[in-house]
Amino acid sequence: MRPIIICYSRTGRNKKLAQQLQQILRCDMEELIDRTDRSGWWNYLLAGRDSMFKKMTTIEPEIKNLESFDIIIISTPLWVGTIPPAIRTFLRRDKQKIKRLAVISVSMNGSQQRAIHDIENEYGNKPVAALFLSEKELKSGRHKTRFDDFVETLQALQKVKGDLQR
Repeated sequence: MRPIIICYSRTGRNKKLAQQLQQILRCDMEELIDRTDRSGWWNYLLAGRDSMFKKMTTIEPEIKNLESFDIIIISTPLWVGTIPPAIRTFLRRDKQKIKRLAVISVSMNGSQQRAIHDIENEYGNKPVAALFLSEKELKSGRHKTRFDDFVETLQALQKVKGDLQR
C-alpha cells in the first residue's frame, strides 16, 4: 500500500497528529492551504458559517499523481461538526483520483455523525478507516489506544494490498 496524508489544520493540532502518523507509516504528506484568511475571531466565525453551508474555497497545492496512491488519509479538523471548506473542495476536486479514503480528525468535541455523512456525500463512499478525537482526549493522552487501533487498521490494509500483489 502506498499511502499519502493530506493535512489541513488551522491551529496545528491536526498537523501534529498527521506528522505522528506520517512517521509511523513512513509515507508522504501534503498540507492543504486555504487561500481564504481564517485567522482571528471574526474569520473563525465566518469559517464555521462556510462549513455549515458547505461552501467551497480556493486551495493549494494541486497534488500531482494522486491516483498513484492506494489510500488517501485526510487529517482535518471539524468545524461546526462538519468538514471545513478546504477538505470539501479537495474531495470535490479530486474524488475521481482517490482509490480509498481514511480520515483522522481532532476537533473540539470529536463528534463525527455529520462529518462522516458529509465525507460520504463528497467522496461517494464510506472511508475505509476513521478516527475522530476530541481535543480533551488528545491533551490527556487517552487517545493512544484508539490511535494505535487506527494505525493497525491502515497497516492491515497495507498487508492485504501486499498479499494481493504477490
